[in-house]
Order: sequence, then C-alpha cells, then structure tokens
Amino acid sequence: MNVDPSTLLVLCLGALLVVAVMRRSHGEKTKGLLGGETAQKREAPPVQHNGNASEIKEAIGSVMRYAARKDWKLVCPGCVLFEEKLCRATVLLVGPGGVLGLRFYGYGGKVAPAASGPAWEQELNGSCRTIDNPLLVMQQDTKLLSRALAAGGFANVPVQSLSVLTHPQVSLTAPKGTNILLRSELKGWLENHQETASSRVADPAAVAAYLEQLAVQGQKAVQDAQESGKS
Repeated sequence: MNVDPSTLLVLCLGALLVVAVMRRSHGEKTKGLLGGETAQKREAPPVQHNGNASEIKEAIGSVMRYAARKDWKLVCPGCVLFEEKLCRATVLLVGPGGVLGLRFYGYGGKVAPAASGPAWEQELNGSCRTIDNPLLVMQQDTKLLSRALAAGGFANVPVQSLSVLTHPQVSLTAPKGTNILLRSELKGWLENHQETASSRVADPAAVAAYLEQLAVQGQKAVQDAQESGKS
C-alpha cells in the first residue's frame, strides 16, 4: 500500500507528540522535538520567612516563667530612657548576677557576620540584606544601662546584654563568646552565667523598681515618636 508522504509526516509528528506527553506524565521534561535528553523536575525549595510576633511573645513568656521560678525580677518592655538615649531591650532581667538586657530578634533564614567590615547579614530566600550588628547594639545597651544604674546609686551592679534569635529554624553563625544565641540555648546560658556569677546583687527588687521607672519614660518616648510620625 502506498502512503502519501505528507500523511506519513503527520503520523510521525503525532507519534512524537504522544511520546512527549507520556514522558511529561512520568515527571520528565523533553528537550527538543526529536532529542532524547530529559531531566527530572526539581522541587522548589521551601519558602523561608521571618518570625512573627507570637514567637517573640512565646520567648518572652518562657523567660518570665523561668525568672518566676528563680524569684528573679523582670522589667518588660526594657526600653530604658536615660540621658535622652534609649535602650531598646525586649526584657530586662535582674538576677543574682546583675542586670541582663535581652533583645529578641525574629530573623529567619541565615544570620551571620558579613565577609568584611562590621556589618551583619541575613540571607532569606536567595536574597541578602544588611542588618543591625548585634555586637554593637549590645555594647551600646550595656553602656547605657551601666550609666543609668550608676546615676541611681547602683554603680556596683554588673550589666550584660544578650541577643536571642527566636525563629525555630534560623541558622546562626556567630563568633564564640559573643552572647548571641538561639532560643534553645537561652536557658542553659542563664543557668551558667546568672546563677554561678561571683557577684551578688544585694537588693534586686530595688534595682528592678528603678529600671521600671526609666522604662516607663522610655515607653512614653517611643509612643510620642510614633504619634509624631503619624502626624
């Protein structure tokens, strides 16, 4: 039987299309109409996100419960105002080892120092951005709190600052001994540094009450700044 060449061409093209459809149905991608090179479909990486307010609230709650069991004092929020400068600590903890200013960050993805210079970076979903250097922030908070305590008659109270990343899946790269922790490391740090501190605060309640007064002023300053920004 003689077959018209045009009819034969149509049949061949149809067969190729059927093969292509069958390959796609099995998760393959056909490259070219006649080529046999294929590649498996790749799954897209999961979308990462920054933490939300509930995660930070949960972290604050865990610190409050832990402090209550130890009879430590808390000032929350810890935005102390002194000499017209603001310490933006999330929580101030007054324990046996002194005053600890904790800052909670909800960064997701990867957090690490930049390759050069003092900056820090966050990598999230393939994008990289510069973030506040937590080492500099803690240094500023510690100095401000120390000056404020000295002005209130508590010059001998030790002060430390701590940065805590609250996102459960964040990846942190930080130099050792820099007080930058994951949330899962916080309890152990408190037990090792606060409870075993060589110095002891004589009256933690008095220190906390003084810082509470400064924190009330700090909250008012933040609210005033927010209101002026809206106008």
